[in-house]
Amino acid sequence: MNKLLKNKILSLTDIEPNIYIKGRHRINGFVKAAAEARNVVFTTKPVRKMIKTELFYEDEYIGGYTGMKPSTTSPTAFHLCKDKFKLENHLARVGISTFESEIFYEHEKEKARILINANKDTLYVLKPISLSGGKGIEFKVDTNDFDHAWKRCIDIQKEYGRKEIACILQTYKDGFDFRVTIIEGTYSSAIMRIPAHVIGNGKSTVMQLIDNKNLIRSSSEYFNNKLIQVNESLLKLLEVQSIGLDDVVQEDEVIQLSYVGNLIAGADSLDVTDEISDEIIRLAIEATAAVPGLYSAGIDIIAEDYCNGSGIIVEVNTNPNNRMHELPFRGERRSPAKDYINSLIINKKVKNKEELTSEERLFNSQYQEFLKLKSDYYSKYFEVM
Repeated sequence: MNKLLKNKILSLTDIEPNIYIKGRHRINGFVKAAAEARNVVFTTKPVRKMIKTELFYEDEYIGGYTGMKPSTTSPTAFHLCKDKFKLENHLARVGISTFESEIFYEHEKEKARILINANKDTLYVLKPISLSGGKGIEFKVDTNDFDHAWKRCIDIQKEYGRKEIACILQTYKDGFDFRVTIIEGTYSSAIMRIPAHVIGNGKSTVMQLIDNKNLIRSSSEYFNNKLIQVNESLLKLLEVQSIGLDDVVQEDEVIQLSYVGNLIAGADSLDVTDEISDEIIRLAIEATAAVPGLYSAGIDIIAEDYCNGSGIIVEVNTNPNNRMHELPFRGERRSPAKDYINSLIINKKVKNKEELTSEERLFNSQYQEFLKLKSDYYSKYFEVM
């Protein structure tokens, strides 16, 4: 864990975690609540193995969701973003800051080993080509643990029944991990995802600190199924830090328990909507604009200086879990669902040449700028083909 991240973690100790209690706080149904607040009719029906949501305003269909995917998202956008390697190449072609990765299929393990052996001073990330939610990602891979990392990455793809089994190998980059949510071309909210960790108090062992943190998470309706698991990866990371489960952690010493910034893996989520730089917001908007048929997305970004600098795109998610913004572990609750409902109403009004409020005019102005940017990227893509 780098020094900047440790300092950020220590700066949060005075901010109490949000505890979400069923019956006292809204835990689910954010789209329905946002719809009802704007007099939008909310209907659902099963489609294959998902739930399709349809939204009607003044008796006119304005949009909806299939699962977590907005109705404005095209099949082209969905399939492009689903393949991390193809997406990365696409973004690179049009000049969006992203990683330079290489893909290796199951039978190409030795080719991947040659690349790592040729760069022994470089650490890598090894991840499945199409799994989501941080599944199968191996961090800080080098020549020593390549075999184990490769096996785990391949095995989990088989476990999830993937037909095309391949691993993406990219240079490991240290920094802060963010999910920036763009709704219909405009900035909605941002979450910092802090990998699982504990902070010492000079009295408790690592295991006791984990139990204490899991006790806090288990008391919260949203985080009670996102506990820190003591597994092989955690024990290996403790070994790297020369500490064991039964060792007492000194006061204010931060012990990293995972590299994965996924909430299911025990990560903390922190709302930073009002903190991230204009450069990062612009990067997220541009990444969304650069994908044909994409208007709303959850953009994963790594950044070293998130208040003043820019970052690098990790992934573009067409089915973003916006619930994380509604229920952060720390910080203010945000509502991408509300932003989406409002955007659909405004677009309907514009189409029907209805009068807009000043706030709606501002959104429409930003949306028109986004459409222009999208058109520019569309032209740019064909220029570099």
